[in-house]
Amino acid sequence: MNRPTINDAGDTLVEITMALAIMAIAVVAVLQAMATLSHNNTVHQGQTQADSVLHQAAEAISAAAYTECATAATYVSSLPSSSLVTLSIPASGGVKYWDGTFGGGNFTSTPPSGCSGSPVKDNGVQLIRVSAVATGTGVSQTIDVVKKRS
Repeated sequence: MNRPTINDAGDTLVEITMALAIMAIAVVAVLQAMATLSHNNTVHQGQTQADSVLHQAAEAISAAAYTECATAATYVSSLPSSSLVTLSIPASGGVKYWDGTFGGGNFTSTPPSGCSGSPVKDNGVQLIRVSAVATGTGVSQTIDVVKKRS
């Protein structure tokens, strides 16, 4: 009588376990890559929003009338409103004044001596620093606007 032959050509438990382990590692790597891409997309979106609103703020400040011996509060009302980005001009150091030195002059937070006299007069050039923080992402950017007396 002929005995049926048994084919032992199947997969062993060790081979299946190794294949599952390799697949699990690959799935985790793909999920990590997707999470990183999502995070980077959110950060980039915040940077783009902050940049766009900052440039609008720079244009608004440039279009505003020059105010002698201005403070941060002087230009805050010129800033555009946005639900995506919070704009601010720091109360300390947000507006700096040119020291009047030609050929390498500096900007200083201390108002020039003409700001205490009558009529009030500075040296005719101000540096206004505007900061933007994108809502939800915390991405922050800053732009400096130089404003000259006409």
